[in-house]
Amino acid sequence: MARTVHLTDEVLRDELRHFEEAHGMSSADFYEKFTSGMAGDSPDIVEWAWLYEVAVQAGALTAVAHA
Repeated sequence: MARTVHLTDEVLRDELRHFEEAHGMSSADFYEKFTSGMAGDSPDIVEWAWLYEVAVQAGALTAVAHA
């Protein structure tokens, strides 16, 4: 059975922080690299990009530089 996860602002920021710590860069820097085709396309990279896009669209991030 699939579990439901609500992507609140806090959850989005926590998930992004996990990726940032694991990869040693900010999500904004990563996303710029991703949209330039320089970050790869592994499942975790695609998930990070998706989470970043959702967070930006939801307004969960402030002062974000994105392409």
